[in-house]
Amino acid sequence: MGLVLCVIAFSVALALSRRNLGKGLGWVLLVGCLSGWLRARVFDGFAHFIFDAALAGWYIQGFRLHLHPKGPGDQTLDGWALVLGGIPTLVFLASPFLGGQPLLVQLVGLRSSVLFVPTLVLATRFRSEDMRELSTWAGVSAVVATGFAVGEMVFGIEAFFPRNAASVGVYRAFAIAGSTFRIPSSFASAHLYGGTLVALIPVLWTRLENGWGSRAGTGFYLLCAASGPFLCSSRLPVLVLGAIVLTLALLGRRSPLATVSALGAALVIALTASSDDRFRRYESFGDEGVVTGRVQGSFNRDLLDVIADAPLGRGLASAAGTSIPYFLINDALPQEGMESELSRLALELGVLGLLAWVALAFRVLLHGAIAAKSTGATSDALMLVVVAATAATALIGVGAMSAIPGTLLLFLQIGWLSKRSVEATEKGSVESRHVLIGTHK
Repeated sequence: MGLVLCVIAFSVALALSRRNLGKGLGWVLLVGCLSGWLRARVFDGFAHFIFDAALAGWYIQGFRLHLHPKGPGDQTLDGWALVLGGIPTLVFLASPFLGGQPLLVQLVGLRSSVLFVPTLVLATRFRSEDMRELSTWAGVSAVVATGFAVGEMVFGIEAFFPRNAASVGVYRAFAIAGSTFRIPSSFASAHLYGGTLVALIPVLWTRLENGWGSRAGTGFYLLCAASGPFLCSSRLPVLVLGAIVLTLALLGRRSPLATVSALGAALVIALTASSDDRFRRYESFGDEGVVTGRVQGSFNRDLLDVIADAPLGRGLASAAGTSIPYFLINDALPQEGMESELSRLALELGVLGLLAWVALAFRVLLHGAIAAKSTGATSDALMLVVVAATAATALIGVGAMSAIPGTLLLFLQIGWLSKRSVEATEKGSVESRHVLIGTHK
């Protein structure tokens, strides 16, 4: 059954991507949202790769039909994609000299390191019509995920996730210690659920800005997306949502009605969440001991120590954060536990890989700020908030580069902001030249 679903996911992605990148990516997004549930329900090895199959279909059709550059920002991340995909590949080829994990396990690590990198290339080819199609799929994904979450609250998680090796993570996460599980919705974990739905908000906001679809429908999509961080009982998504709400409040002059509506919806969600203890796990941020313990736990292996011990890295999948499938877990060597994405990158890819990702992060934040300021689009500002929050939380968490489907949305927003920045810069240069020519005349 898993193989059949892989074929379906791949074929639909090919068909939808033929005319529009946004439609194809929207399908991949929906499959990614359902992938955790599908892995547990269709318990075979092939089910682990349903999302990969959909993503492969989008990549193949996207690179075949949409790769030719048409605008000034279309190639801005092509070189970066080669570097970020090339370094893990070199590490994999050099694995006999580095030791580390068995070959098949390192292949899983290679998948985690390069799976989303081509998204950077196709994201810079996105057009307004692509974003419009994607925003519709994003809304559907938010509704579907919320439907699963509500169902799990009513009928229990066991009705959706059978207990097996593919759902171990679901039954290890408690909202209230020892009594109440966190709500994973249709994802592999509650954290993936909350993080993905928060990342959907900037994409959904493009619908309000451009008048795509009805405001009531978009408002419902946003309500579903904003509820995710509370329903999943995960703290970091609540912080990101708070940063988004603060940004909307500061930019209220651009769209007062939409912003007031969003703030009102956030208030309703917060009041609803306050009625149940399992939805208020974010309140532990007020506990100094919890925060201190989390930060100390995230630096259980000092970054400089990692670099000094293994400047070339120890090979792919050597650090916790690279999820190893249940059917390979017995072959894998113990991973080094850490809750810092930077330390994980240093341990697996060495100094070179770490510097490449850090350099991209600084570049994206700079270009994102330029895009948000130049375009005046609230959605661009919200995308910058999501990217900046992800970069900041990389210090105290892992998985930012391999979350399904959250990383897909992250890389899409990186590509979109980079493209918008270059376009704004080019437009400013053209206008300056016109002014100079007019002055000389």
